[in-house]
Amino acid sequence: MKKPNKIYSGIFLIFCLTLLPLFYLPYINITYLPTISDNSYLKISSDDGVSNYSIAQSITYEVAINFTLDQLILTGSYFFKFPRLNDRDLDSPLTEYCPPFQDSELLYLSKSGAGTDPWYYIDEFNNSYDIFNASVMTAASPPINFHCLYNITLNEVAFGDIQKLDIDMSDYDVYDPMFNFYCNNSEQYYETNNTALIAKSNEIVGSSTNPMEIAQKISSWVSSYLTYDNTGPAQEIGALAAYNTGKGDCSEFSTLMITLLRIQGIPARKVTGYLAYDPTTTSTFRPPVGYSQSFTYDGVTSDLLGHAWVEYYIPTIGWISCEPQVPSLYKTSSYSRFTHNIGAWFLFPKNATHYYNDSEFNRIIGGTYSGSNNINYTFSYTVVAVNLIPEFDLLAFLIPIVIIVGVIALVGLVIYIIIKKT
Repeated sequence: MKKPNKIYSGIFLIFCLTLLPLFYLPYINITYLPTISDNSYLKISSDDGVSNYSIAQSITYEVAINFTLDQLILTGSYFFKFPRLNDRDLDSPLTEYCPPFQDSELLYLSKSGAGTDPWYYIDEFNNSYDIFNASVMTAASPPINFHCLYNITLNEVAFGDIQKLDIDMSDYDVYDPMFNFYCNNSEQYYETNNTALIAKSNEIVGSSTNPMEIAQKISSWVSSYLTYDNTGPAQEIGALAAYNTGKGDCSEFSTLMITLLRIQGIPARKVTGYLAYDPTTTSTFRPPVGYSQSFTYDGVTSDLLGHAWVEYYIPTIGWISCEPQVPSLYKTSSYSRFTHNIGAWFLFPKNATHYYNDSEFNRIIGGTYSGSNNINYTFSYTVVAVNLIPEFDLLAFLIPIVIIVGVIALVGLVIYIIIKKT
């Protein structure tokens, strides 16, 4: 009568062992990504016309910008203009309807060797600049130096299932000033009055009236239609040229998408800046605390990775960031994109009517260099804080499970042998 008790005891022991993986699960490094059915994902809202977003990941950087010009032989008068890394969030006086894409704090700024102290300038697109002049110098003159230090948090701002919200084109306030900046006017490189682009935009959109759905359709079409090609001219070629050739770099992807959106009556604008990346790998950028990089422009060559992307405006939601080169990134920002300028195309060189809107990136304007002038511009950063979703490591997940299952099987076999012999 003892044998059944031993059998039942053995079965109970095996059952308990099979529960061991359940105690292990809380310690497994599994990524949790919110889904459209997760109500907590749509929890953030503000009184500033921005809602339905979540900060999925973020990285905080200490960013240093240093510029030096050694004036061995220099003629002419020079105009120096450096765009700031502005706050791009709800609390910044320079942004409106903007989620917290870039939280920026200027810690330090200095200049020496130039003829004037830098002055702070804000253009009509709410980009801000430090500007100063340098007149004719001699070989004995001291070098021009400009240095600034920032503390910057870049947030991956993502939006939930906003396609299903009850929003249509009638919800836009077409009298808002943003329409004059980012929608109403056909301009060079954004040819919203071109019949071919109008016909293509209408064809892509079809009968859709939800602006979010329209933006998704246009982004998807642009990403599939254009072929990435960075061998073209450095200057803008425009939406129509990109459409006709079917190729372009990040600037053409952005310009074409913006133009097709504006044709539909959706305000859209180009954003430009630099990318943080690891030059030694092509894998996803996931730097640890303490990771640092420095990129340089010497007047001839540069390893700075400039980038352009799109923001489009949806009523009650705010400005949504989009990478038109990647179909899945039509409603999310990045923790590796430093924003310099937003708005229209930035005319270069200057002219009488666009004196302050002359560049997508940093520029040295005016004058004539001669002789052995040494220009050095560096953009460097150090990662000071990381808040990233853990990656799912399949191997690290499977190995402990296999070991536990193997131990259970071995113990079960031993118990079976013992019971069988009794």
